[in-house]
Amino acid sequence: MTPATPDGSGATGEGAGAADAGATCPFAGAAAPADAAAAAANAPAADVATAAGAGSAGGGTATAKDGSAGGGTTSAKAGSAGTAGRAEEGGGANGGAAKGGGANGRAANGGGANGGAAKGGAVNGGGAKRAVAKGAAAAPPGHVAVPDGTQAQNAWQMRQMIYGHLQSRAVCAMAELGLADLLTRRPLTAAELAGATGADPDLLQRLLRALTAFGVLRGTRLDRFALTALGATLRSDAPASALPTALLVSGLVSHAWNGLSQVVRSGRPSFAEEFGQDFFGHLDGDPELRAIFDRSQETGLALELESVLGAVDLSEARRLVDVGGGDGAMLTGMLDAHPQLTGVLVDRGAALATARERLAATGLEDRCELVEGDFFGTLPSGGDAYLLRHILHDWDDDSCRKLLSGCCRAMGPEGRLLVIDHLTAPDEEGRRPGPEDRAQANHGAFMDLYMMSLFGGGQERGLSEFDALLRGAGFTVGGVTRLPGGSAIIEARPAVRGAAGRTGGGGARLATPSALAAAFAPDTARQKADAASTAAVTEQKRDTTTRWLEEYTAKPHEELGRKGAVCPFVEPSMKAGSLHMLARNGFAEADTEALVALVRDLVNTFRVTRWRHSNPTLHTLLMVLPDLPESRWSLLDDVQAAVKAEMARDGLMLGQFHPNCAEPAARNARFAVSQSPVPLLALRHMALHDVLFLHNDREMFAEYRVRFGDRYERGAAVDPKFREVYDEAIAKFAVVAAPPPVPVPV
Repeated sequence: MTPATPDGSGATGEGAGAADAGATCPFAGAAAPADAAAAAANAPAADVATAAGAGSAGGGTATAKDGSAGGGTTSAKAGSAGTAGRAEEGGGANGGAAKGGGANGRAANGGGANGGAAKGGAVNGGGAKRAVAKGAAAAPPGHVAVPDGTQAQNAWQMRQMIYGHLQSRAVCAMAELGLADLLTRRPLTAAELAGATGADPDLLQRLLRALTAFGVLRGTRLDRFALTALGATLRSDAPASALPTALLVSGLVSHAWNGLSQVVRSGRPSFAEEFGQDFFGHLDGDPELRAIFDRSQETGLALELESVLGAVDLSEARRLVDVGGGDGAMLTGMLDAHPQLTGVLVDRGAALATARERLAATGLEDRCELVEGDFFGTLPSGGDAYLLRHILHDWDDDSCRKLLSGCCRAMGPEGRLLVIDHLTAPDEEGRRPGPEDRAQANHGAFMDLYMMSLFGGGQERGLSEFDALLRGAGFTVGGVTRLPGGSAIIEARPAVRGAAGRTGGGGARLATPSALAAAFAPDTARQKADAASTAAVTEQKRDTTTRWLEEYTAKPHEELGRKGAVCPFVEPSMKAGSLHMLARNGFAEADTEALVALVRDLVNTFRVTRWRHSNPTLHTLLMVLPDLPESRWSLLDDVQAAVKAEMARDGLMLGQFHPNCAEPAARNARFAVSQSPVPLLALRHMALHDVLFLHNDREMFAEYRVRFGDRYERGAAVDPKFREVYDEAIAKFAVVAAPPPVPVPV
């Protein structure tokens, strides 16, 4: 099994048809596979032939806890093929093993093909608590069924999803060990980190190597490790730190997630099954855990607060009731932004203790009343606005209707309800989902499974489901605003009431998904027309960008100074579904600072994207800027230059493209290769050909050499132009010792 080369080029010939688009052509690696099927051959190879717990068809050597595959070598906990034997906690015909396992199978606490199953075996597999689903056992030994290109690509993608759990566990281990804080001041070796954490140096080295592959750390010279921008979010002092969330997941929450299949079978949340009480009851009895949870909620709020304050107009409000507001972080932000506002916070006593400290620390205690109690009971009346932030997703529909009805009774006829919650996949009728919709659907799916595991009836909902809940509680929806990260603000008001105070028939209602989706549009006819015009222009510019990709960047050009497409990876990236295009408006008055912030947001999106193809050289994220005016196009050049070194440290390359871009081709300085009909930014992993764009700066060349220097040092075949500029940089910077290579992140 041949591993992929560091730049993912595999057997396609390093450097053939290297990309040339400007200082940072966004799409290219060293060479372009002919199509997506060829690119699949470059995907990283799995360590084992079958997924964990599955039976092996054919030969091979079993690993430390495996049963013998096809008569290969057995090891410490393995059952031997063809050997009748006994097994702890059950066994299988033709094989015995500790806690299951058997012939032609692989199992450690898990069954195999034609062998015993975990904790209770049976002839040809099976038994109590089976580790292998019915029908999952391998076929009898014989010819191996070879998948075609599409099947192979899907199989690799599925394995990436299966192994994704290990990525989460590695990040959580980094959080538990406190590695991010230790790496804040300077890069450290594995031995230095092991000394500070009490960890095993060799095993810690392997964890650090994995975190480097995941893009959380980066390798430096002298075998040291440093934080990337992504890894820095695990620092305890980072804005919107991910550390408390990682700590929460690494302990308490992961136990509930591990019981997901039992949740689906039983219909009961696994958290209560595991701990004997509901989640919030458990928090109330564990102050340390409550502090971690509150901190996780606070850092999540930090990602939303600015957008919420910008979207919600409370200038006319005098009294805001935050229902279930926890430690008061949201309400504190609202009161701070609106000096005329007073607040009421309703929650359990354990949560209010922290809220009281926060209000005192911010000097806002005189403007806020704390009410201890069950928010399913009677709520404080007289509020101009009632806020439910990430509350409804904890509860089933009946509980949500009860809570919403309580809000409706408490507020006056002119009151407003603000619901902030995650949304599942968009369900607007006749609307074509885009990349942002798919990212939202992904996040909504994660959060829905999270809720399912922790709370009885807890769930994420779509627009039509929120509409039904709100109508059932006496509200009509007035507007919906999307927030970064997949949440939305849904604003509702009480429907027209009759004399008895019950919901009358005069209130308008949003009865269909398409009608509720209309709430995204502004209120006035002029604003609606403007919004429709903006959407049409955005879609037109996305289409223009797609044509530019297909008709220019994916094609040869006589002025390049070489053969091949302008960007050889555009076509295979598009075929593999790994070229994602986003569009964002709101930059008509943008300055450099706003565009740098956009780049950082783009990097975060790039890091968390689940790519359809495992080859990192095919991963490209485009950001189209439809309303960036011509007078500000040159800011893209300034921003690219400002962040280039930062991107290189993280193993990334940012490209800027616009109609006036003067960036020359690497082999023809008279050809402005990066001109595009629409202003845009493009982000990708660093690749072998980037020596053309990094060789003039000592620091950036060092980052390139750490990743690809071994290719030159060992005399591997590379494009002569690459070697020429590489050798020039070596001489220019008087570099002597070859650095150790680091993996390219996947």
